[in-house]
Amino acid sequence: MTATNRADSTDSRDLPPGHPDPRSAAVEDSQQHQAEVAALLKASRAILEYQDFEDAARAIFDCCKQLIGASSGYVALLNRDGTENDVVFLDSGGLSCTVDPSLPMPIRGLRESAYRNAVTVFDNDFPRSPWLGFLPQGHVRLENVLFAPLIIEREVAGLLGMANKPGGFIERDARMASAFGELAAVALRNSRTLESLKSGKQQFRSLTQSVSDGIVSTDATGRITFWNRAAEKMFGHAADEIVGKPITSVTPERFHQRHLKAMRQILAAGKSDISDRTMEVIGVRADGSEFPVELSLSTWEDEGDICVTAVLRDITRRRQTHALRRQITHDLGERVKELNCLYGVSKLIADPALSLEDVFRQTAKLLPPAWQFPEIACARTAIEEKEFSTPGFRRTACFQSADVFASGRKCGKVEVCYLRPIPERAGSPFLTEELHLIEAVAEHLGRMVETRRTQDALRNAKDELETKVLHRTSELSRKEESLLQAQRMAHLGNWDWDIETNRLQWSDEVYRIFGFQPQAFVATYENFSKSVHPDDRQHVEQAVKRAMVDPEARYGIDHRIVRPDGSERIVHENGEVMFDAGGKPVRMIGTVHDITERRRLERELLTIGSEEQRRIAQELHDGLGQQLTGLGYLATSLQRRLQSRDLPEAKSAAGLIEGIQESHADLHRVVKGLLPPDIDAEHLVAALQLLVDNVQEQTGISCRCVTDSPVQISDTKTAIQVYRIVQEAVNNAVKHARAKHIVVNVKSALDRITFEVRDDGVGLDSETEKHSGSGLRIMRYRAQAIGGTLRIQPGPEGGTCVGCTIPREYGDDDR
Repeated sequence: MTATNRADSTDSRDLPPGHPDPRSAAVEDSQQHQAEVAALLKASRAILEYQDFEDAARAIFDCCKQLIGASSGYVALLNRDGTENDVVFLDSGGLSCTVDPSLPMPIRGLRESAYRNAVTVFDNDFPRSPWLGFLPQGHVRLENVLFAPLIIEREVAGLLGMANKPGGFIERDARMASAFGELAAVALRNSRTLESLKSGKQQFRSLTQSVSDGIVSTDATGRITFWNRAAEKMFGHAADEIVGKPITSVTPERFHQRHLKAMRQILAAGKSDISDRTMEVIGVRADGSEFPVELSLSTWEDEGDICVTAVLRDITRRRQTHALRRQITHDLGERVKELNCLYGVSKLIADPALSLEDVFRQTAKLLPPAWQFPEIACARTAIEEKEFSTPGFRRTACFQSADVFASGRKCGKVEVCYLRPIPERAGSPFLTEELHLIEAVAEHLGRMVETRRTQDALRNAKDELETKVLHRTSELSRKEESLLQAQRMAHLGNWDWDIETNRLQWSDEVYRIFGFQPQAFVATYENFSKSVHPDDRQHVEQAVKRAMVDPEARYGIDHRIVRPDGSERIVHENGEVMFDAGGKPVRMIGTVHDITERRRLERELLTIGSEEQRRIAQELHDGLGQQLTGLGYLATSLQRRLQSRDLPEAKSAAGLIEGIQESHADLHRVVKGLLPPDIDAEHLVAALQLLVDNVQEQTGISCRCVTDSPVQISDTKTAIQVYRIVQEAVNNAVKHARAKHIVVNVKSALDRITFEVRDDGVGLDSETEKHSGSGLRIMRYRAQAIGGTLRIQPGPEGGTCVGCTIPREYGDDDR
C-alpha cells in the first residue's frame, strides 16, 4: 500500500520514552482493534442486509467514517467512459456546500492517483497541496483528504472518500479505509450481479411469453410450474388455474400410464430417450376436445431435482394440410404435363421450316400425354380437309374438342377422346384445366394459320406487283403511247438532262410523281433539287457528283421527295452520264420510280413476321413463363414442407422443381431467340456481338464477331434489318450447315458497309436450300428494303459466305 502523508503524523506506538506506560498503549490498541472488528462486521452485515448498492454503500461509509473519525466524505463510482466520478451520495459533515451537484467531477489530482495505482492515498495538508486548485468555487473547505479504491476484478470501479479528520489521517486509517473499500466493492459487485440476474429473468419471461409456441415446465413430481400465454391460448387454461396441477390434466386419460412411465424414467436416469427430439402427442383442451401437438422435451436441474420443459405446437392445420398433400402433388403433375404440351405446340408454331400440315400432325402427338389418363387417351387434329390422328384413334362418348378459327372462319379442329371408361375414383372425366388447354392449343393453331396465310398473301402480292412492273417496263420499247401508259401504271418516269444548258426534260409521269401537272413548267436541275427532301438533298447531290466524275460509277439511289401539297414519296432513281471525247460530262439520262407503295408492302412483309415473333415470345414469357414461375414457387414450398417432415416424397418434389427449372430455361432460350435485344443504329455492333455470344453459349459452336473500324449506320430501321439478315445467316449455319466455326465480319469502306457471315459447314446444297429457302428469300427482301445487295456464295476455304452490302449514306427512319 502506498500513502502520501505531508503532515508527518506518527503512531502512538512510536512515541519516545517518558510517555504513558506501554501497557496502557497495548490496552488502547486492543480496544481500537475491537472497534475495528466490530465496525467491519457491521459493514459486512450491511452487504447481506441491503440489495441496493446505495443503501449498502451508505452503511459501509458510516461505519468507516465513525471508526476513522472523519467529518465528511462521499462514495462515487467511475462513469462509463472512465473520465469522471458519479457521486452515489455525499456527506458534507454539516458544512455549507454551494457547488452544483450536477457539475462533473473529473478524475484528476489525488483522485487520479488512487484510480491509477489502485491504492489508498491521503494528504494531511490539503490547503497547501497542488490539488487545491482543482476545487470548484463554493466547495467545502478541506483540511485533509483520503481516498480508498473500490476494486472489482483488478479494476478500480469507484472511490470511498474521507475528509476533515481532526489531527489528520494515519497509516492505520488508510488500512481500514482500504478494508471498507473492499467491502463496498463486494456490495457493488453483488448489486450488479443481482441486477443482471433480475434482467435475465425478466428477459426470459418476456421471451417465453412472446413466442407463438406453448412453453410448459414441470417439477420432479410432474406438476406444472410454468405455463406461458401461448399455452393458455392453445389449451384454454389460464396460468393461475393450471400451475400446480399435474401435467396429465392436459393429456388424454388413455395416455396417463405412458406419461407416468416416462416421468419415472426421467427421475431415475436424469434424462429420457425422448429428450431433445421432436414427437407428436395428443393434447386435451379445457373443453375436453383433443388435438395433435408437436412436442420437444428438455430436462434440467433445480437444486438437485430433475425438471422438464416442453415446447408445444398445435399441428392441427398441419394434419389438415397433410391430407391435401397428395392431391396437390397430383394437381401439380397435371399442370406440368399441360405446360409441356403447350410449350411443345409453341415450339412447333415458331419453327418456320414446318408446314401447316406438319404442325397439326405433330400437335396431335403432343396432346394425349398432357391429359389425366394418357394411357387411354387419343387425339385428332384437322386443318381444312386434312386430318391427323394418333394410332388407334376413334371417337367415343367421352371426348373433348375445340374448333380452330382463322380470320373469323372455322378452318380446323382439335379433339381428345378416352378409349375406355375412366376410373370411378377420378370423378369428372375431364379437368377444367384440360378444357382451357385444348382451347389454348386451338387458339394458338388458329393464330398460326392466320399469320401464315397473311404472309403468303403478302408474298403473292409482292410477286404480282413485281411482275406487273416488269411487264409494263418491257412494253416501253414497243411504242410511245404504251410507254406512257406503262409509266403511269408503274409510276415510272424517265428524264433527260442536258448538263451544258441545264435543260431537264421530264416525262409526264415524272411530273405526276413529283406532284405537278404534266409539262406545267420547264424543268431544271434546281427545280428537281428543290423537290428533294431537305434531309436527303446532300445525299443526292453527292451521288450525282460521283457519277459525273467517275465514268464507271452508275447513278442509282433511293430518296424522298416533297410534293407541293406537303406529302412525301419515296423514289428510286437510275441514271447514266455521257461524256465527250475529253471526259467532260455533257448529258445524263435516267428513270425515276415511285416505290412508296412497294416500300410499304415490303415493310409490312418484314414487320409482320417480326411482330408475330415478338407477340409469340411475349405470350410465352407472360403466359407460360409466369405459370412456370408460379409452379416453381409452389413446388419449392411443397418440397420444404415435405423436407420438414422428412418424408420420402421430398425427392420427387426436388425432381419436379428441377424439371420446372429446365423447362423455364428452355422457354427462356426460345423467347430469347424470338425476341432479340433492343437494337438501334448506334449499338448495332454490340447487338451482333451479343448474338454471337448467345449462339456460342447455347450451341457450343465457336462464334465470333470481327470489325475493322467503327461502323456508322444512320437509322434504327436499317440497323434492325441488318441484324435480322445476320441472325438468319447465323441460324442457317447452325441448323443446316452443321458448322463448327462461324465468323461475322463487319467491313467499312468510304461509300458502303458490308456484313459477312462465314462458316465452315457443308456448304449450300439442295437439301440446305430446301430447309432455308424461305429464309434466303426473306434476307434478300430485307437487303432490298434498305437499298442493299445480298450475295450467297461458297467460302474460299469451304462452307458458305453470306454477305450484305449497304450504301454508307443510306438510312432514315421514314424510309
